[in-house]
Amino acid sequence: MLVGIGFIVGLDTSLNLFAGSFIASFAIVPLIAYFADFAGSGVTVWNNSALSMNSVGIGVISGNYVRYIGADMMLCGGLIGAIRLIPTIVRSTKEVISARTSGGEKSGVGMLALVVGIVLGFIAAFYISGSIVMAIIGIILALILSMLFVIVSGRLTGIVGTSNLPVSGMTIASMVIMTMIFALMRWTGFGDNRTILLFGTFIVVAISSAGGYVQSHKATFILGGNKNEADRHYLVACIVGVATVIAVIMLLAPQLAITGDGAAFGLPQANLMKTLTEGIMQGNLPWTLILAGVAIALFLFVLKLPIMTIAVGFYLPIATTSAVLLGGLASFVVSKAAKTNEEREAQLSNGVSLSAGLVAGTAIIGLIGIIMQVFVGIGGNGPSGFAAGNGMAYVIAIVLFGTILPILLRLKKEGVYNA
Repeated sequence: MLVGIGFIVGLDTSLNLFAGSFIASFAIVPLIAYFADFAGSGVTVWNNSALSMNSVGIGVISGNYVRYIGADMMLCGGLIGAIRLIPTIVRSTKEVISARTSGGEKSGVGMLALVVGIVLGFIAAFYISGSIVMAIIGIILALILSMLFVIVSGRLTGIVGTSNLPVSGMTIASMVIMTMIFALMRWTGFGDNRTILLFGTFIVVAISSAGGYVQSHKATFILGGNKNEADRHYLVACIVGVATVIAVIMLLAPQLAITGDGAAFGLPQANLMKTLTEGIMQGNLPWTLILAGVAIALFLFVLKLPIMTIAVGFYLPIATTSAVLLGGLASFVVSKAAKTNEEREAQLSNGVSLSAGLVAGTAIIGLIGIIMQVFVGIGGNGPSGFAAGNGMAYVIAIVLFGTILPILLRLKKEGVYNA
């Protein structure tokens, strides 16, 4: 899957991801480990007083220091992206207001969905927080921020497409604003943090759905479809998608309870939101790490490098980004091996299709594994069977690759692809 992702995003993005992991693994971690050896026995890890700094391993340094620097790089990159979007927000808002006042086509389905969303959001906020005041303030903030960034999302979709929307940056900026207001209101408990994450979910779903909505209407317009019919189908798709995601999260909840957080699942954005909101509300942010992350992000900004991409690589383990880099290198080799532009486009298109199949296949296998573990009982709470290291994993991998390779060679022989 990771190799497939690397092929899809290309060499430049893959290199930026790997660069972040490379700097973190071979520069930041060794430096921290080197100076940690000089620490006295009374010096402990900043967020775990039970761990002595001069005896920690690479895993502790990566999880408690380097990842926080990467998270703060993402935070700074998100805020920079949000600030740069201010002119777009102003311009887009004016255009939307002008279009509405000029008697443009209105969709009753969209207004109904908005009203239902507001009501459900208020009910959910009150159910979780137990406070009418918090629910009202939270839903008003979420609506205002969502409306601003939904406009930006829709506009940028028309310019760059949904695949390049700065959803993370807009969500991070929204979460910072909401968390600071909650902190000013003295709502800093664990339950209050859950409420903020609920509103953050409301905002990020709105931003993401706006991009997909505009993209679908671009296709509808090109194909000559009906707008109201597209609205109805997109609303159904959103409901089914949200219900599916919630169901999967509920199935994964026991595993999250075992690990204590989402770190074991490699969820950089989710852990960033959790770290960010908890730190602001409790006032125990690691300011040294924050300033280090901000300094690196500003350095990347001055050099006009993609802050968010490098920051995600900084956060993820190098084993993950190395696999992505392999895919990017494969894409580069395929592109350079082509003799004509037509041949290059055809080979890259075939490669992207195969890579998309790898990604989709991995997702399907993952869902099958979850279903087997939850409903059949296979897997349990820890490694078992071939996952326990009895060698069967290698046998299964060899069988799978031994099955796939002849198929690919056969397709090549028949001229389906030339790479």
